[in-house]
Amino acid sequence: MKDLTEGERRLRKAKRGVEAWRARHGGRGRMPNALWEQAADAAAVCGVEDAAARLQLGLRPLNAWLDRRNRDSATRCESSFVEIPMSFPISSECVLEMSGANGQTLRVRLTGDALGQAPALVGIALGGAVA
Repeated sequence: MKDLTEGERRLRKAKRGVEAWRARHGGRGRMPNALWEQAADAAAVCGVEDAAARLQLGLRPLNAWLDRRNRDSATRCESSFVEIPMSFPISSECVLEMSGANGQTLRVRLTGDALGQAPALVGIALGGAVA
């Protein structure tokens, strides 16, 4: 048996759920949130357009569920430890690079007087304030 990718596994699981719901309800009515969440999980791995086409779902609503999923996972994301050395050698620049759970990366280059803003920027990126 061929090894399935994670995206293919998620798509097949979502497709089984959506097809079963459609068979029971004739495709009428509002699809349950749990099925939209499964579809969004699949879309996160294999792309929203591919998932929408394979699951026969609207691109716009699936994209909205994917955005909601990404916001929720960013809110739940916990950093167990972030080190910001306060006694680092004087440098002319600092590069902060932060990666989210969804794979997006933010890189900020600070120079001169802006170097002192590094702790505040990290705090904002982590969703809280720096004391």
